[in-house]
Amino acid sequence: MSMNDILENRTNSFLDYVKAILAIMVVALHAIVFPDYTFPWLSLAVPLFFIMSSYFFFAKQNRIDNDIERHEAYKKYIQRNFMFYIFWFLVLLPATIFLRKSWFENGILWAIGRVIKGFLFNGTFMASWFIMALIIGVTIIYYSAKKLSNKKLFYITGLIYAVVCLRCSYYPLIISTFPWIDVLVNSIESITAEPMSNFVFALFWLTCGKCFADGTFEKFEDNRFITGIITVLSALLLWIEWEYCKGIMTKFHLAALFLMAPTLIGLFAILKNINFYRPYSLCIRKFSTITYGVHATALTFISAALKRTIGFSELRQFVIGVMFCILLTAIIIRLEKQKHFKWLRYAY
Repeated sequence: MSMNDILENRTNSFLDYVKAILAIMVVALHAIVFPDYTFPWLSLAVPLFFIMSSYFFFAKQNRIDNDIERHEAYKKYIQRNFMFYIFWFLVLLPATIFLRKSWFENGILWAIGRVIKGFLFNGTFMASWFIMALIIGVTIIYYSAKKLSNKKLFYITGLIYAVVCLRCSYYPLIISTFPWIDVLVNSIESITAEPMSNFVFALFWLTCGKCFADGTFEKFEDNRFITGIITVLSALLLWIEWEYCKGIMTKFHLAALFLMAPTLIGLFAILKNINFYRPYSLCIRKFSTITYGVHATALTFISAALKRTIGFSELRQFVIGVMFCILLTAIIIRLEKQKHFKWLRYAY
């Protein structure tokens, strides 16, 4: 099966399995099940997810010649992801209200404002920020690409990502030299949120996905040996950067690191050209998407249940969390085939 066939039919089982692994990595990241030194590599999961999502979207766009049909495909993509967000927002609403009690301390109007802010920036239900980051980010790149070349987009969003890195990983060094920046940043983030948890973080990775879809990064794919060496070296240097930043960061779980860029560009240049077909890849794809949507809320309640019963441990929380997502996916796949449960397709 050729790469064109794979893009046309979305049957690259390998990338579906990669997405499933990324979903499990995100669960491990939130469960804090692995030692600290694995964090810089586990944290590659979300940006790689953005790259892959953007790659598939813009690869499909490139196969459409008509501007009207291309725009219709864009609207369907946004609608599908929006319905995915709304589905889990409603399903998890009771849990979200319970976990976000502080949102209601200043009255219902304040709570509504907080929900709107979460919807646009840092999420409503737990770990939901990446869905809106994808929707808003793809929209920005989609329309910007009508005026800007991939090269200009790469440089602009790369500069934005550099600012995100400085804010998230090097911030104490900056405000120690320029304390006035802290006042400015706090004023902006009181309205928005930290850039690591919204679409600002996603823009660069979505641009990278578009560059792969358009062939802009073709030179990285042509020489896999050199790309592989660069990727491995970048991954090692990423760990060194993480170790340095860990000593100065106040919120290490919100790290955005410069060496993520060459590591992920090289990694995806290798991954995207590995392909095979397996009959159950669609189920794997559904598992990864459902896991992204529900895992954080599930982990919170699993943690509370473990503390009240057999005792809490990060490993138990992680294993039960993954098993829960697998079981939930199996139930949804089984029920959605029935007439009165077709709405469950919005779960993924």
